[in-house]
Amino acid sequence: MMDVVSHKELDLRVKRPPIKIDPAVIPTIKSLNQAVAKCAELVGSIDKTVAIDTGIDAPTWARIKQGDAGIKGDFLDRLMDACGNELPLFWLLHSRGYDPSCLRRYETDVEKENRELREQLERERAELAVIKNFIKETKAA
Repeated sequence: MMDVVSHKELDLRVKRPPIKIDPAVIPTIKSLNQAVAKCAELVGSIDKTVAIDTGIDAPTWARIKQGDAGIKGDFLDRLMDACGNELPLFWLLHSRGYDPSCLRRYETDVEKENRELREQLERERAELAVIKNFIKETKAA
């Protein structure tokens, strides 16, 4: 028997490559709704695309931008993925008195493995340099 999977079980998010945010923009934003609108503006997304990418309808997106509709966590998460920036998150940190520049992401398993392999390679290169130096000194003696 074949299992039926609903679209809600599949996470088919649009994830754009990350873009840098000018930190000077953050203090100029006055509300979460404005931060959300700026998030989409930074990548040049048109309203209909944002609505589709985040799973809401276009009129709801328009109301969110105007501050006439509330923002749910899942929407915010999808928006930041779809726009390739986390301006709303940085604005929330700033508005709560935190320094967004101190925020760092968790290291993924792949990033951790990569870092550990680089550290191991560095140790092995240092050991090899000691061995080469020893051989060189032994030959000279």
